[in-house]
Amino acid sequence: LKTIASNQLDLQLDKVKVLSYYKFNDYSRVIIDKQDLNTTKIYSLITFDGYSAGIVLNKNDVSLAYLNANERCNYTVFIGSNKVPGITSGIQQDGKILLKYVPIWQTVNIGDEVITSSMDSIFPFGIKVGKVTNISIKDNIQEILIEPYANTLGNRDYYIYDHSINTNTCLLY
Repeated sequence: LKTIASNQLDLQLDKVKVLSYYKFNDYSRVIIDKQDLNTTKIYSLITFDGYSAGIVLNKNDVSLAYLNANERCNYTVFIGSNKVPGITSGIQQDGKILLKYVPIWQTVNIGDEVITSSMDSIFPFGIKVGKVTNISIKDNIQEILIEPYANTLGNRDYYIYDHSINTNTCLLY
């Protein structure tokens, strides 16, 4: 069990190891060695240097990690000092993470840092994701490309984090 600090919050992390790819032709999903994950929860996957790497869930009693490269690896983020909201949506062919559903009325700048928002109860607040490299204005929304901090291709060791065991978290219904 490892502890790291994220925005004045100590996080207890479990070390996990990649066992194999989920499918041989898909490098964005891997099976990890964590047993007995709750089937109704999504866990965060963090690199050893403290960057966001993806999400983990229990699929048919297999601990399956959707790395940032996978379009189904969706978690909420904040962009820049104004904390503009967005949602990750996989990596494009150029290696950049796509952020969708960014409000068009919010200002985002090239070079803004992207962090996890914790608004989805997957990641804790403040885990670094990457930096803005491109902004595309659509009809009523912005799509943002970011250079990810984590290099997940070929990485075999990660930390997994269970957001629900953090006593500082409060969910309102």
